[in-house]
Amino acid sequence: MKFQYFIVTVISLLAMAILSGFYINQDGKAKVLQDDGKHSQEGLKNTETGFDKEWPLFKSDAELNINDKEAGIADFKVKIKTTGKDSKAKYEKEVTVLEQNISGLKKKINEYKFEGNDKWEEFKLEFSHKMEVIERALE
Repeated sequence: MKFQYFIVTVISLLAMAILSGFYINQDGKAKVLQDDGKHSQEGLKNTETGFDKEWPLFKSDAELNINDKEAGIADFKVKIKTTGKDSKAKYEKEVTVLEQNISGLKKKINEYKFEGNDKWEEFKLEFSHKMEVIERALE
């Protein structure tokens, strides 16, 4: 009888050890699967919206436009030198504002991170609008 109790006790302890070991392993697997799921969902969002394809084109185009606007500002500075003193002060203030706007746009384009399709569309519209404002000011 003692031998049967001993076997039952040993089997119970082994079963508990094995089951608790599997339980810990299951938690680890579940955590890994959850992390993989987050990464795959993020990749799915990017491919669904086309952000991965559109972003490099948008960024390079924006940087080219910014460089063109900077060249326009440099030309404007040259023209300012030939004007009178009264208009020179006015134009220099405008140039300062334009330069600040350009640097703000550079900062935005370099720091942008994808937060969803709606935010991406909003960013593109706002960025394009600000570029148009700068372009009109340079004319």
